[in-house]
Amino acid sequence: MGLEEEAQRNMEQRFRDNPCRGFAIGMNNDGGRIAVTWVSERRENSRNMIYAVSDGAVRTEIADQVSGMDPLPEMHTAMIDIKGGVIAGNAFQTQMLYESMKDFSGPGPGCFFGELSRLYCEPDAPVFTPKITGYVPFTQPQVFISMLKADAAEKEKWLSLLEKSGLNRRNFRKEGIKEADVTKSFNDAVGRIVGIDAYRFPTTRLTFDLTLTPGYGYCITTYRPGSSKLDSFEGEPFIVPIRGVVENVMESFWNVLEPDWRAAICGKCIKDNKTYTAKPINNYSRKEANR
Repeated sequence: MGLEEEAQRNMEQRFRDNPCRGFAIGMNNDGGRIAVTWVSERRENSRNMIYAVSDGAVRTEIADQVSGMDPLPEMHTAMIDIKGGVIAGNAFQTQMLYESMKDFSGPGPGCFFGELSRLYCEPDAPVFTPKITGYVPFTQPQVFISMLKADAAEKEKWLSLLEKSGLNRRNFRKEGIKEADVTKSFNDAVGRIVGIDAYRFPTTRLTFDLTLTPGYGYCITTYRPGSSKLDSFEGEPFIVPIRGVVENVMESFWNVLEPDWRAAICGKCIKDNKTYTAKPINNYSRKEANR
């Protein structure tokens, strides 16, 4: 299978039935490095998230909190510039890396992998969503990608003992109790049964140092296709087409995300040691405009 055929097949298959967050980083045929990141969510309340841009940083915000629905996810920085390039990620680690690397201007990964080695997968039991993070430097045709995912055997153990225990989050909900406290109580109770700390869950740390080719990029998502169990992404970052300006690339990914789940997408173009941030596509804003 040729590179073009593989890239197109990935666009057709990798996003079906996949309520993922993810990003793609590559190079268009003009030599511009393109970074695109998105939010896609199963929960209706979470799909009220939008991307907002401030001083070149792309961050999540809540457009409309609907009472009585599932708890809202934590807000995070999705993409941010440093002196040497752009960082993208699906959770708080993006901002953490910014604080550590904001003055870094070298061609390599700097302390990117070292800082992430201190972290764990998300403590959102029983899913344990992977932390996915990417860094693309200004001066080299490379992308550095990290994935922190729950150890498969330990996750299976957690799920098995959770099922036998009969516990669920509803057991810990009481009037006046914040959802974050419900989560902690639930995780602590299951953790005592399993013998694992959900907040330091055994984590497989995967690192990738990839060379960019004009017209293509590398993509990683939090989950693999198949929405029912939210199984973690498997394998290496996969090849995708990167064609045209950043807005074209954003639209190409927006169009393959599941329409019922997609929430927001944004992108950056890096060229001549400068970054340009495109206007985000926010599903909430489009729905409001069509009312």
